[in-house]
Amino acid sequence: MALTLQKVKKAAGEYDPELITRVRLPSASLTAMGGLETVVNMIELALPNNAIRAISGLEACVKLERIDLSSNQISRIEGLEGLTSLRFLDLRENQIRELGNIDALVNLHCLEQLHLQNGADGTRRNAVCEEATYLSTIKTRLPALTTLDNERMALKMDAGEADGLQADAELLEPLPAESWCQGGWVWSQQTRGPQLWLVAAEASLPSCRPAPSPLAISSLPQPRPLLRTSDLPRCHSGGLGPALSTGRCGGSNE
Repeated sequence: MALTLQKVKKAAGEYDPELITRVRLPSASLTAMGGLETVVNMIELALPNNAIRAISGLEACVKLERIDLSSNQISRIEGLEGLTSLRFLDLRENQIRELGNIDALVNLHCLEQLHLQNGADGTRRNAVCEEATYLSTIKTRLPALTTLDNERMALKMDAGEADGLQADAELLEPLPAESWCQGGWVWSQQTRGPQLWLVAAEASLPSCRPAPSPLAISSLPQPRPLLRTSDLPRCHSGGLGPALSTGRCGGSNE
């Protein structure tokens, strides 16, 4: 059953189509859109829970601000390119599968809210919502969007970036700690990056200690070969020898 002007007039309670500003026909067994060519002052169209297969017949409805076509059988986003006043679009629970459909919305600069699934639990979703680049594509293509799938866009992006950082962190687990010393750069668990470490001269610090201030990697000489503290010469005083290159302490070696 197709939507007709007669049905539109009856639903709106108006005889003159130019006086109709809102059309709401949920669960009306509609399979196609039509009869809207003269409803030029309509600002809201709600046809949820029908069996509509395609978006059509809206070219003259340039004042539309809200469209609800949720729970239909729509497979493509089309026929909306000229609706430059559109602010709200609900297409949840349809059959939209390809991310390329988002391109039909790029010229709708007033569009603030787009719903293709329930954001809280992912129900009523279109297949396109399962694409790995779903969120990033929409952010790139629709930068003015403030709400996606019933969630604020800024919060969704923060959550997505946090997930990305967590994934990166799992790939950057620090190397296991060992009693190795070197006159160069090693991995720092605290800063999760390279840090200069120097051999401790005091006997009370048998392994290594960090350099007192950070230095640029590019300004450092090539790191010396790794040495175990047990391999270093020791002074009579019991401390580590200060001269790694010569292997000599201030006094005679043991």
